[in-house]
Amino acid sequence: METIEKIKETNKPDSVIPQTPMEELSLDAFGQFEPRPHLVREKTGEKIYINKDTFKIGKSKIHADYSIENNTAISRVHVVIIRRNGVCYMEDNNSTNGTFVDGERLEPGREVLLKANMHIILGDENFTYLLRDEV
Repeated sequence: METIEKIKETNKPDSVIPQTPMEELSLDAFGQFEPRPHLVREKTGEKIYINKDTFKIGKSKIHADYSIENNTAISRVHVVIIRRNGVCYMEDNNSTNGTFVDGERLEPGREVLLKANMHIILGDENFTYLLRDEV
C-alpha cells in the first residue's frame, strides 16, 4: 500500500494527492486512486465505507459492521450489503421498519443493485450511496 510520502516522491502536485485515508482507497485499471463505494449518513454526514464482501448495518454493536445506536427504528441487523464482482447489492434482513431504495420498499431477502446517488432509508435514517468521494 502506498503512503502519502511515496506519492509525493513521484512529484505529483498536491492537487492530485487524495485527501482520503489510504486504507479507504484502491487503484483502478489506469493506476488512478479510486475510492471505494460508501454510504453517506444524512443525519451526521458520516461516510460509511463498504470494506467487506458482506457488510451489515444495524443497531447491534456485536452483529453489525456499522452500528446505528440509540435508534429504535433500526433493527439489530437491518440490512446486509453484498459486494460481488465489483458491485454492491443491498438486502433487507427482515427489518421491523423496512428499507427503501429510491422510494421503493425492499422486500426482505431480495437483493437490489446499488447505483451511484441512490437514496436509501433504513427505518427513519437517510443515506446516499456513492461510488467515489465527491470532489
